[in-house]
Amino acid sequence: RREMCEEEVRLGRRLAPDLYLGVRPLVRTDGGWALGELGEAGEEHVVEMRRFDEARTLGALVARGEAGPAAIRSVARHVARFHHTAEEAAPGSFDAGAVAATVSENFGTLLPYAEALGPLELFAAHRFASAFLHARHEQLEARSTAGSVRDCHGDLRAEHVILEGDAVEVFDPVEFDPALRRIDVAADLAFLVMDLVDAGADELADLLVDEYRAAGGDHGDRPLLFFYAAYRAWVRAKVACLRAGELEPSARREVLSEARR
Repeated sequence: RREMCEEEVRLGRRLAPDLYLGVRPLVRTDGGWALGELGEAGEEHVVEMRRFDEARTLGALVARGEAGPAAIRSVARHVARFHHTAEEAAPGSFDAGAVAATVSENFGTLLPYAEALGPLELFAAHRFASAFLHARHEQLEARSTAGSVRDCHGDLRAEHVILEGDAVEVFDPVEFDPALRRIDVAADLAFLVMDLVDAGADELADLLVDEYRAAGGDHGDRPLLFFYAAYRAWVRAKVACLRAGELEPSARREVLSEARR
């Protein structure tokens, strides 16, 4: 637990240096558990963060119609700088074979939910993905060896982006499985693109992509970026389906509706 907390702080400070304060121990007292001091030994550990206003996340701002072009440009530049300085992944990480395996696993998990999702829609998505992977095999291989696969954020959702004044911070990177964040920078950016499109903010998504490119980011090209955005949507559908499977039948309808959408 302590090691995972330390890893979360290390990774989180790359995109939100002012948000992550450190790892605090929990110590037993006569009255129960209490927070210890930084660096003190403890039986359990937690990540200490600065409190922020959840109304200032990009997701909340978009939902209220308050996310303007200036904010999106700041986010795009922040992410582009991060991707430029992020450590390159080891050779062979997220190559064409790895991308294909990940896509295949995702659709394999979705297959039992075909009737709920719409069999024709699921088949069309799977067919498109297979065709794209075959057509873009050389591009995927080239990007895996040219420095485009880096130690990214891995969960770049709009709800993880904080906008306070002129500052941009992105929190909650994937710390528990390095393979989920050692991906093509295009696949990292694509999560945010998908989130904005899902929220009906297509123009902001376009602006994000354009400004990311202008700031030196390399997402390959729009077909590749949008393929990864579609992949992020399939993953979200998979997560919703798996969550529905854990619910009582009466509670599944709303979650499966989210998966279809």
